[in-house]
Amino acid sequence: MAKQPELGFVKTRLAKKIGNEKALELYEALLDNAIGSLCDLDADTFLRTAFVTPADKCESFSKRYVSLDQYHPQEGNDLGNRMQRALEKLLEIESVDRAILIGADIPGISGTIISQAATLLDDNDLVIGPTFDGGYYLIGIRKMYRSLFNNIRWGTEEVLARTLEEAKANRLKVGQLEKLHDVDELSDLKYFPHLAQIIK
Repeated sequence: MAKQPELGFVKTRLAKKIGNEKALELYEALLDNAIGSLCDLDADTFLRTAFVTPADKCESFSKRYVSLDQYHPQEGNDLGNRMQRALEKLLEIESVDRAILIGADIPGISGTIISQAATLLDDNDLVIGPTFDGGYYLIGIRKMYRSLFNNIRWGTEEVLARTLEEAKANRLKVGQLEKLHDVDELSDLKYFPHLAQIIK
């Protein structure tokens, strides 16, 4: 799940403190890492796909980041709806028996973690990669459960807890990955000196 890297469109919360130019540079570094993580995956095993917003920038994105297998515009009114539709699109593919979404702005994401998620789906209905701020950076499923994406206040600290509540209500077996930091606030950069250098 990625935004087209454009000035004034990415990391808007951070941009209020560091400016649009630095926010764009920071997001590009995060996106490069996310795409690099996908490229580390075995192309014979994984269908490496980008879901891009805004929708009319999908072609431009695909020309800039040429190393993935598929590119689709994001569809839906909110983040939950967009994630749900992306996972549904992946699961509709005949050769796909599990689908995993990652955020594009997680410095600690790696091909190893994504592979771990795929392995956990052998024995779990749902896999979650939690973040320290109460959200998650990765979600993986083998079958669609729409309630996981409904009635959740996205961007708040309750996202993970509400998702796990819905999983319990659906009697899903859940596997969890290591907890990682995302980068939404200036204070988050203290965990990533190489990224902090960008804003100096």
